[in-house]
Amino acid sequence: MEHINFTAIDFETAYGQKHACALGLVVVRNGRIVEEKEFLIQPPGNEITVNCQRIHRITPDMTRNAPTFAGLWPEIKQYFERQVIVHHSDGFDERILLQEFDFYNITPCRFLSMVSTMNLFDDRYSRSLENLCRAFDIPMENHHNALSDAKCCTGIFLRYLNGENPNYSILPKKNKTKQTFSEPGRVIESAAKVQDLGCVTNKETIFYDKKVVISGVFDRYPLRNDLALLLKGYGSDINGSISSKTNIFVVGKDSGPKKMEKVFELNDQGYNIQILEEEQLYKLLDEINHG
Repeated sequence: MEHINFTAIDFETAYGQKHACALGLVVVRNGRIVEEKEFLIQPPGNEITVNCQRIHRITPDMTRNAPTFAGLWPEIKQYFERQVIVHHSDGFDERILLQEFDFYNITPCRFLSMVSTMNLFDDRYSRSLENLCRAFDIPMENHHNALSDAKCCTGIFLRYLNGENPNYSILPKKNKTKQTFSEPGRVIESAAKVQDLGCVTNKETIFYDKKVVISGVFDRYPLRNDLALLLKGYGSDINGSISSKTNIFVVGKDSGPKKMEKVFELNDQGYNIQILEEEQLYKLLDEINHG
């Protein structure tokens, strides 16, 4: 493992696919970890969506006195410039980094290469960070903590460079049936899932002729079926699962994390699924009703 040098990174974000609020760094020199660092980052306006807070538990109070990415960059540039950068995503971390360069007008640095550990293994299986850690028997201390995830990414990459393969027998196949919720309030009846563009009187909303997935609990709509029928009235095609054809993901409280991870994965692959959180949904509906 001599002469193996790289920096493993992991970003946590404030708006799903935009703006870092934390960065984990693990620096490997000659095959050995020599530095581990974690930084909180203040996103623009110090705003972090409720759903992102649920995922990584970073709140605006925690980032209030943190530097912006532009303020942090002079300190961390050395870990990126002319380095092999390793991350565990299908483009997510690289895209966040480039977005920050663009937002703050920072001259992009020159990488030696950018490596995704997700893409090193058989794509017939789910290669999430959690699954690969389990398949390599790598401890995961705190998933969605930036440093913890960067350390997991480091472990996976070092195992790969050492010629090891994950235990594919415990990796789920991609087409594995996913768990669904059966609580009465979460059930969407079949009638709400039948698209009917002929009943739509207002075709100027973002929901018209869009494939929509609803997840979680909504204060205004204790019965998820009521929300589904409302969006159907605007022309939505209500679906039960996330796919590459999904246009809008409507997220309420206690939404299952697997759907959000699937959205992130598909967006990393170049799809454009809009994430609409509960407060944003209500604002849009109020504008439609009072517009």
